Parts: sequence; structure tokens; C-alpha cells
Amino acid sequence: MDDKTQTLFQNNSKKYRIANWNLERPLKFTKKLQLALNRLKEINPDICILTETSSLGDLGKEYNVSNTEMYEHLPNDQWAAIWSKWPIKKEIPTFDSKRTTCVLIQAPFGDIIIYATVIPYRDAGVRVNGKYADTTKTYKSWEMHKENIVFQSEDWLKITNDYPGIPLCVAGDFNQTRDKKKGGYGNDDIRMLLSNKLEICGLSCITEENFEDSGKLK
Repeated sequence: MDDKTQTLFQNNSKKYRIANWNLERPLKFTKKLQLALNRLKEINPDICILTETSSLGDLGKEYNVSNTEMYEHLPNDQWAAIWSKWPIKKEIPTFDSKRTTCVLIQAPFGDIIIYATVIPYRDAGVRVNGKYADTTKTYKSWEMHKENIVFQSEDWLKITNDYPGIPLCVAGDFNQTRDKKKGGYGNDDIRMLLSNKLEICGLSCITEENFEDSGKLK
């Protein structure tokens, strides 16, 4: 989330909510999925970013939605989706329409851009049991993750240049723990790479705060 976005939310007398939830690829309706959807309805976000989602992750007709492209072998499966109660004015192209989606939204306080993403996990593209996990190219652990940080950050920089003055919020699953707590997912190398790219793009990562220690996460 960039500094302009945070300032807008802080200075506006009305509170708005952006939620972010990983549904962990629901291929059938389960109690776990129902609990997640029920909680999201309680939160009642104005914008909701769902990752590892599917057609079952439906928040209702009051939302406008932009999904990443579906996979041919999993037609109901999407990496990310943006659900917005406010009008979606346009979709903004990204380098990978299967893993990221980006929209310009007409919010009550002015336009805002939401970029939803899943940065690949550690072993994305690594050859497993003679088969490729996610791609026809062979990757080493964390290699596709690093590659996507570079490509996606190029998207973020282009968007901020193409839409000057419009706040950008990047949300989704970054696949790395950033609260500096020992034993978290990832390593110092990938965290530093993402930190550098965020700084270049004028973005800050709100999950660098340890929400458990600060009492915001129960």
C-alpha cells in the first residue's frame, strides 16, 4: 500500500475496509469455506482480495469482480480475484493475467487502483517426480518467486507512472513472512529483494508489523 492510500484512509471521516483472504483452492463446498465466507460477510469489506480462490468463493451480487484467468485444466480455479462494492472503471493489463489482476476503482474518496497477486511459493516450477509443478521450464527453489517479484514490481512502477496521483494498493499472497519473526516462511534474500522493489515503487508493506505481538491478531 502506498503512502497516498494510507493518508486517504486516515484522513477520511468514514472508515473503509479492504480485506485480503486466501481460500486455499476450494474445489468443493466445505465447512471451512463456509466459515471463511461467513466471516467475510461479518467484516463486510468495501474491497476484498481473494487468493487461491474459485467460483465457490462468491461474495454476492453487491460486488463487482475481476478474476485472474482460469486454468484450462481447472476451469473454476483462479489465483486471485478482486471484489469491489464500488464501480470498476477499467481493468489494467499485467505481465501475467493468470497470476495477477489489476483494476481502477471509482471509490467515494476518489479513484484507487487495486493489484491482486499471488507471488509463487518456494517450489513453484520445481521438477517433482519427473513432472513440472507449474510450468514447462525448470526452476530451482525460490527462483520463480524472485522472478515474479521483479516482473510484478515492473508492473507496479509502470502503473504508478501511467496513473500519477492515483493511489495503488497491492494485495494478495506474497508467500513470505515479513514481520521479522524467527522461523517465518522465506529467507533474508527474498525479503530484501521485495523490500527494495517496494521502496523503488513507493510502496510499504503493512504486514511487516507483527500483528500478534501488537494485539491486532487474535
